[in-house]
Amino acid sequence: MTKRMELLPISKRLHGLIPRAIGDSNKLLAGYILFVLLLSSAALANPDESGSKSLQAVFEKGGNIFLKVEDNVIQLTKTGRDHAPLMSPDGKWVAFTREIESKVKECSVKDEWICATERLWSIDLATRTERMIVEPLEDDPDMRKVIGGFRNTTFSPDGKTLYFETPVWITSGAIHAVEPGGKNERFVTDGDGLKIVKRSEDGKWVGHLVVRKHKYYLGGGAYDWYWLVAPEGKEIGPLGDDTEDYVQYFTESFKFEYMEHGSH
Repeated sequence: MTKRMELLPISKRLHGLIPRAIGDSNKLLAGYILFVLLLSSAALANPDESGSKSLQAVFEKGGNIFLKVEDNVIQLTKTGRDHAPLMSPDGKWVAFTREIESKVKECSVKDEWICATERLWSIDLATRTERMIVEPLEDDPDMRKVIGGFRNTTFSPDGKTLYFETPVWITSGAIHAVEPGGKNERFVTDGDGLKIVKRSEDGKWVGHLVVRKHKYYLGGGAYDWYWLVAPEGKEIGPLGDDTEDYVQYFTESFKFEYMEHGSH
């Protein structure tokens, strides 16, 4: 009769294996190997269509970003100026904002519509490499290029695109997108109240944006409605006004579920 081996959590198994494998003389390397293996094991437990629960999460404490993998907590940044961490759904990236030194005080005394106090950063969890991926741009003749801040950071369901809102016009913000590694930053559409569709009734609208847009009647006057927008920025059609009851109505009608967004 074959004896069945008990499957312990990988963190407990690896704590015993690594010191024996490479000795105590290189604890830094041991820690790094453990970190990578923990991420590899936890990535298998990320949410999927079966609804399994992820074993990893990120959080901010004291202006620093931390990663929780199973029962282990790993500090990722140490600046004391980092906020709004968000993990990609594939478990490969962490996006966050970092305060620009001296800008918070400077902007608090400035009487300007746009005064950016943060940059957008990301961490490649496979290598623990952090990089600044979007720099604010407070003034440009083309308002679609202006980036005055980072709100509602949200990953696409496949984790390949990071969206964010930024203040631009008096009546409306703008939605931009960038790859987690920092490439292909671009304007997507005008609007705010960003939501990214994670699931819909027939799967047709997964990855699409739900955005509140400020528009004008032909005869004068304005209105604010939510619109369904394709990932490249094309308006698909109006969903309804921006009242809480109507948002609930179209969300339930299409059976939308939305991606998690950063806390800003």
